[in-house]
Amino acid sequence: MKVINNRLALVLLVVGILTSRPLMGAPLNNAAGATESAETQADTLLADGDMSTPQQAAALEQKLAGRPKDLDSRIKLLGYYFAHYNKLRPVDAFHAKWRTELFWIIENRPDAAVFWCAQTWPLNDRPTYDEGAGLWLAQIGRNPANAAILANAAGFFQLYDPPRSEGLLDQAEALDPSNPVWPYRMSQLFTTRMDRLAGQARVEAAKQAFIALKQVRRLAAASNVGGQFTGLFNDLPRLAYEAGQYGEARNIARHMVNDASKHLTINGLDFGDGLKGDEYYDGNMVLGLVALQAGDLAHARSYLLASGKTTGSPPLDSFGPNMMLAKALLEKGDKQTVLQFFKECASFWRYSPLDKWSAQVEAGTVPDFGPNLDY
Repeated sequence: MKVINNRLALVLLVVGILTSRPLMGAPLNNAAGATESAETQADTLLADGDMSTPQQAAALEQKLAGRPKDLDSRIKLLGYYFAHYNKLRPVDAFHAKWRTELFWIIENRPDAAVFWCAQTWPLNDRPTYDEGAGLWLAQIGRNPANAAILANAAGFFQLYDPPRSEGLLDQAEALDPSNPVWPYRMSQLFTTRMDRLAGQARVEAAKQAFIALKQVRRLAAASNVGGQFTGLFNDLPRLAYEAGQYGEARNIARHMVNDASKHLTINGLDFGDGLKGDEYYDGNMVLGLVALQAGDLAHARSYLLASGKTTGSPPLDSFGPNMMLAKALLEKGDKQTVLQFFKECASFWRYSPLDKWSAQVEAGTVPDFGPNLDY
């Protein structure tokens, strides 16, 4: 199964825009090992739809006229309409077409691997949510013992009704307790919820996300599918830190750094697998946060500079690294370490606000790091 790190999930919610990068879809059946082809296919179809031309979209519409049950074509059009109804005219027509495809899939293929994808979320669109919710409640009534359908419904409800989403995932897990996909969805639910919370409420959400993610790791190992969730586990130490479980955060982060450091060569870091670049960065960042929490400023500085020596990864290269530790050090008055860290990050984050942030730090202000504090 192709796992998209929670860093990407948070980008979609933080930025709040229509993006071509979907989150993973939910599984077509209850076997964790059987989700890969369905989810990869859903990602590909949605991306194809996003990049389609108006002429290609028209051809898909014509194809559906003769083959209305062609799910692949409907998913492509879902991606096309979602990506374009906010920028093509007439807006209302494209929005209506997106709703039509969304509702058809809910009514006819509630098991489809698309409902944890951003293209199925009625962002700032309560009327669409209310109508879709009614369709999902009908499906839940008809399929109370289908874990995949319950989890797909949870994906739709997560933005407007998180408690219902959580309850549906609990039901899915009760029906299929050995499947790591359900606690993965739960960790995703609480991680995205954290972005909208502060104070103790955020801490509690972090605890729930951390518990769920540890459950994913345990079940994945027991079913020999741990490799399918590898990238997701990079979130464990940060969730432990945010949950106030500093000892666990430090232990997990050390293990991550030690694992990634096995890829050291005489020429420096050579991670090969991009996930190791994330692992090295995230582990060092959390070690620095834990050190700073304990009042150890010197080690916090060294861990920040160590994190910047990562060779990057697709998410790091695109969205940039988490700046929690950099911000914390700036608030302690350490400009020079952070400026040096920014220079290191420039080696893998080419199209970035690093120059602007550096100028702000030089001027004595702490930059607004925006979503780079959340993923």
